[in-house]
Amino acid sequence: MGRHAALIAICGSALLAAAGMSAPADAIEIQCVAASKYKYLYQIFDNDPRKFADFLQIDPSRLPDGELCRAVVITGKVTASKESIKAGRTVDGDKLLQAIARNRGWLATLYLASPGGHIGMGVLLAQMTRLFWLKVRSPKGKTITYHPDFFRLKTSASGGDLVIPEQLAGGWRVYSGAVQSIVNVAVRTPCISACTFLHVAGIDRLGIAYVHRGRHRFRDKSGKLVDTPMSASLEGGRKLEAEVLGLYRSMDSGEKFIQQYQSTPTATERPAVTSRFPRYLFDALQAKCFPRGKRTKAEAADPAFVADIEQCVAAAHEKERLSQFAKFCGKGCDRRRILSIINARRMELLPAKTRPRKTPPQRPR
Repeated sequence: MGRHAALIAICGSALLAAAGMSAPADAIEIQCVAASKYKYLYQIFDNDPRKFADFLQIDPSRLPDGELCRAVVITGKVTASKESIKAGRTVDGDKLLQAIARNRGWLATLYLASPGGHIGMGVLLAQMTRLFWLKVRSPKGKTITYHPDFFRLKTSASGGDLVIPEQLAGGWRVYSGAVQSIVNVAVRTPCISACTFLHVAGIDRLGIAYVHRGRHRFRDKSGKLVDTPMSASLEGGRKLEAEVLGLYRSMDSGEKFIQQYQSTPTATERPAVTSRFPRYLFDALQAKCFPRGKRTKAEAADPAFVADIEQCVAAAHEKERLSQFAKFCGKGCDRRRILSIINARRMELLPAKTRPRKTPPQRPR
């Protein structure tokens, strides 16, 4: 299989499903959030990586280099494979996989600030986000403030104060002083349209995404947009919606999120909020980290109790994410296998009648 053949098979159709807003960049850009580098995060733990390992219950002998990033910010338009290749750019799906590989499994969080774009590529990026067990944060404004994902925010959105364990308060002050000038990242847009696919695909989701129905367009062989009959727009829109709904449901966005998407016309965007965790993951985390079920009001108001619960949740996530990375990238990221799995998952989202037919095996003669 050629360098981009698998991505083309997934995303390179003549159908362009575009976002309602254009982006200043022609393709997504993925940038390290400088304050998330481990050389800074270790300062929270008195510059002792073993304390970091103990906090997240991981092997202290295999910790990340200080220059690796725990978080990246994704900006720019989500672009189809063919458009990227034609322009001589790296395909968006490859960019995300490269960021994951470059940080050797220690990339934990995606900050999302893309205006969306191509639906097929958005689905691919979403499947990759879930496959590698990544967390997502979708800030509402035009400034991203980095918060270490292993601490609990006091609010349910992507902003607010953190609950810092008492034993780490001194280290937190040192870290905050060290990253004061780099903790904020300016962005142009919130997470809109196809970017919301990544938002719901996150394994730990905070913030607000902006949804609208997809736009159905056709291009001719030269890539020029052509006028589409209304009957074709109606049928094409129906097929697009079936795939988008399939993705939202498979990622467990929740019915309110889906209703907001279905009720919002193409030409505008509306905010939509999903639960922090997919339902079945919430059940598993609750059984692991809070087996008694509902907490008392006193416990919910106790920072130490909240910090302990969050530490347990963070450790569970860390173990699973590192396991997923080892599975697919332990000896170098197996790109062909990863894209094959993603393509199969995307096919599951399509209505049975629109799935490509499998060629029956030929009998030996």
